[in-house]
Amino acid sequence: MTDTQEAGGAAADLVAAWRPFLDFWAAQTKAGAEQAQADGLTGESPPAEALDRWLEAQAGVVDAFLRTPVFLEAMRRHLEALTLLKSGMGPAPGLAGLPVSQDVIARLERLEAGQSALLARLADLEQRLAAPSSRGPG
Repeated sequence: MTDTQEAGGAAADLVAAWRPFLDFWAAQTKAGAEQAQADGLTGESPPAEALDRWLEAQAGVVDAFLRTPVFLEAMRRHLEALTLLKSGMGPAPGLAGLPVSQDVIARLERLEAGQSALLARLADLEQRLAAPSSRGPG
């Protein structure tokens, strides 16, 4: 089998796999066109009128979504968390995964302590290494 035949077979398989999806959207587009004609939105109606109807429909959908209990609860929680975060009260910064000032200060103090310990150990090692060399060759 040649590369062209293999590619043609693969394309046919791809089209077959997508056929239900394409059929669904073709049916939806046809139904939408039929509904638009039933609503009087034919090609003869002025574009401004069709746009106004579309915008009214979209405004209704957005308004309905913004009034759902799930959205309102999510917005309430979001605003509450933002208020706590901005005011610095409560555990909001820690809950949000953000470090609070005490965390940062504690980490800096631990880094300084570790650095001091390392420097002291290095100074001790330098003294021990320098001690034999000060005696000279034996």
